[in-house]
Amino acid sequence: MNELVEKMMNWFEKVDRQPSLIDRKTQITVINNLQVLSDTIKNENPIISGHLLKLSNFVFMQNGQINWGKFGRVYEILSILQSNSLKEKESRNNAIIFISHRSVDKDFADLLCEALFSLGIPRNRVFCSSLPGNDVQQQISVEVKAAIKNSCLNIALLSYTFYESAYCLNEAGIIWFTDDVPILLIGLPEISENNMWGFLNKDYRLRSLGQEDELLQIFEKCFKETNISKPTSDILVNRAHKLIKDYNDLLINRPERTEPTNNAVIETDDEVVLKFYVALHKTRKIKKENVLAWLQDLEIYDISVDNAFDLIYSSGKGKIVDSVLELTIETFRNYTADVEQIKEKSYPILCSHIAKSSDKFLKMWENDEFDDYEKLFIAYIVDEKMSKLGDRWMANSQISDIQNWEQKCEIKGVVSTNYGRLLEKFIQNKFVYAVEWTDHGNVRAYSLCASLKSLLFDNSTQFYPEFQRLAKEYQEDPMPF
Repeated sequence: MNELVEKMMNWFEKVDRQPSLIDRKTQITVINNLQVLSDTIKNENPIISGHLLKLSNFVFMQNGQINWGKFGRVYEILSILQSNSLKEKESRNNAIIFISHRSVDKDFADLLCEALFSLGIPRNRVFCSSLPGNDVQQQISVEVKAAIKNSCLNIALLSYTFYESAYCLNEAGIIWFTDDVPILLIGLPEISENNMWGFLNKDYRLRSLGQEDELLQIFEKCFKETNISKPTSDILVNRAHKLIKDYNDLLINRPERTEPTNNAVIETDDEVVLKFYVALHKTRKIKKENVLAWLQDLEIYDISVDNAFDLIYSSGKGKIVDSVLELTIETFRNYTADVEQIKEKSYPILCSHIAKSSDKFLKMWENDEFDDYEKLFIAYIVDEKMSKLGDRWMANSQISDIQNWEQKCEIKGVVSTNYGRLLEKFIQNKFVYAVEWTDHGNVRAYSLCASLKSLLFDNSTQFYPEFQRLAKEYQEDPMPF
C-alpha cells in the first residue's frame, strides 16, 4: 500500500496544471491504481476508501483533460494516506511486545524473551512485567502503563498463580480492553481451555511453549507485529528446539501447582463499581447524583446505583438519607484500607460496562448509517464546537443558531428544518445525555458524551472530505436576479 501511495503521489506531483490531454492508456492506469488503493485500505479506513473510489472515476473528463477539482481532492487524500503511513511506520518501529506474567513464573517468561533476543528482536522492544509489586498487589507502575500503551503485541503467560494475583488480573483486564492490539495467550501445563476464565478466557486460542508448531507461530507473530525481518526457517526451528528443551527442564523441578479456589463473597457489578467509586473518592457519604455524573462522564452503562445503595443498606453496611448513602465507619474503613487492591480487582469489571459513544459513532459512520442531513448536522456540531443541544423551548434558540450556520456556509436549510429528528437520533444512540430539565422534569438540554466530544472536536479531520462533498451538494440555490 505504501509503495502504491508513493507511486500515485509522484505522478500527481509531476502533472503540470496545463490544459494538455492525458492519453487514454495513462488514464486507465491511474484510475485502476486509485481503485486498487481504495480496495487496499477498505478495512483500515472505509471512509477514505469510499471517497477515493467515488473520485477515481471523475479525475479525467471525457475529452481527456484533468478535472482539477476532483484532482485536488484525490491529491489531498493521497497526502493524508502518505502522512498516516509515515506516522504508522514510525510508531510500529518503536512499539514493543508486552509480556504479562506472575513473578514466580519469571523463568518461563525469560525463556521466551531470550529466544526473541537471540533471533534478532532488540531488548528495548520487549517489556516483561516481572516487577516488584506484582505479588504484593501494589498499584501498576507508570512504566508498566506506558509499556501497555505503546505495545504492538500483548502476551500473557497464564498459570494458576497468574489467576491468584489481583495485579495480574488487572493487567489482563487492561490487555483485554485494548482490543486493537493483538493478544497471544501462552499456558503453562496446568492451564487448558477448560479452566481459563476472566477476560482472557477460552475465546482466545491457547498456545504452549512446549510445541514446535505453536512456538513458530509465536515467533512469526512477534516479528510481524514489530515490523522486524525474521531469520530463516532453519534458524527459527533450531531456536524453537532449544526453547522446548529448556522449558521441559524447568518443568522437572517446578513445584506442583494447585488450582486456585474462590471463597470470596459474590458481589453484584453494581456493588463492585460503587466500591471502586468510594475507593477513588475516599468519601463516606455518597450522593447518588455524584455517582450518576461520574458514571456518565466515564460512559459506564448498565450499573444501577439504586440497587447498589439498597444492597449495601440491606446488608447493614450503611443507611440511605435523601438519596445519600452513608456508609458505617467500619465499612468505610474496610473499603479504603487497601485502596489499590480494591481498584485493581474492580477495574476489569468497570471496563466491561464502558461503552464509548465515539466507538459506536465511528462504526455507524463506517457502515454509512447516517443520511446526508445527519452528516450535515454533525458538520454543524464540529464546525461550531457545539457540545450542548437544546430541546423543547430551548430548541428554538438552537434552530436559530443552526440557521445562522447554514447561511454562513451558504447551504440549504435541511439541518434546521429537521433538527427534532436529528437530535432524536443522537438521543437514541446515546451520543448525548440530559443535563438540564424543566420545572416539570422534562429534559430541555443535552450534552455530547465525553468520548464523542473529544472525537468530533479534536480528531475530526477524517470526516472533512464527506463534509466538503455535502456542502457542495446542498449549496443554496443562487438568487434568480
